[in-house]
Amino acid sequence: MSLRVGVVGWGDAGRIHARHLAVHGARVVGIVSRRPPGTDIPWFRSLEDILPEVDALTIATPNDLHAGMTLKAVRAGKAVMVEKPICITRDELRQFEHELPSADVPVHLGYRLRFNEELRRLRRSGGGPVVPRRVHCSYQLGIDRLAAGKSWIRDPVRSGGAWFVLGIHCHDLVRWLCGARGRALTGLTVRDSVPGDYPLQVSLRGRLGETELGISVDMRGNTDYRLQVTVEWPDEDEPRSVVLSGERPGVREEAEYSGLMGNFVEVAEQGLADPVAATEILQTHNELLDARDRG
Repeated sequence: MSLRVGVVGWGDAGRIHARHLAVHGARVVGIVSRRPPGTDIPWFRSLEDILPEVDALTIATPNDLHAGMTLKAVRAGKAVMVEKPICITRDELRQFEHELPSADVPVHLGYRLRFNEELRRLRRSGGGPVVPRRVHCSYQLGIDRLAAGKSWIRDPVRSGGAWFVLGIHCHDLVRWLCGARGRALTGLTVRDSVPGDYPLQVSLRGRLGETELGISVDMRGNTDYRLQVTVEWPDEDEPRSVVLSGERPGVREEAEYSGLMGNFVEVAEQGLADPVAATEILQTHNELLDARDRG
């Protein structure tokens, strides 16, 4: 019997979730949204209504709703894939620290960039267990583009600000590329943010053992999409970089989401909870909250 999945939120991301869930053999049995979704898929007005009907959920709502919905899914024993971040406040993180390590269901975040083929090749380029000297990720994408049709992104209380809109992509990538697996960064330093209400430019540095990690985010104005990841390996003279830009982003994103959702369906069908992945989620969010507090 195919995995029964509910999709919570019916914006662009929710539609992408549903499409790729079906491609990978899951059965989308319902959509939770404020308004009828305009499809043949049954509509549910609340998360509580859909929980008895599903084996798993994907959550693609504004950031401030992620924590409460994810905790309800976990408490109901449902596998869940939530678009990042999983939470944006200290109180929410404390709840997850109390409940997530002992959760007996898979909990995944929407880290689709882990499934980008260029970045996966960059991760393998070190030739096995070699530890990189340095990993840095910079992300540029203007808030005017990001917030088109999503006014909540402009509100740091609802979005978490730049650290949790774009910074979480970068922070996850640098940790993933050096194999952090839940270990904490040391020597975390945050560059003074450019003054502003958001702020729209943020950056941090830290160390993971021998590896120097860094991220920088620029969300000013109408900046074009550009993501650059650079890795320095100890046995190579020149650093290796991957640059992703605005060219054909739809094609690239579809491939990334295909990998993300395929992985979630496989793990959810097997009911494989991963305590190390849970620790990684908590550590990532703790470090980003530290960075935001220091900024």
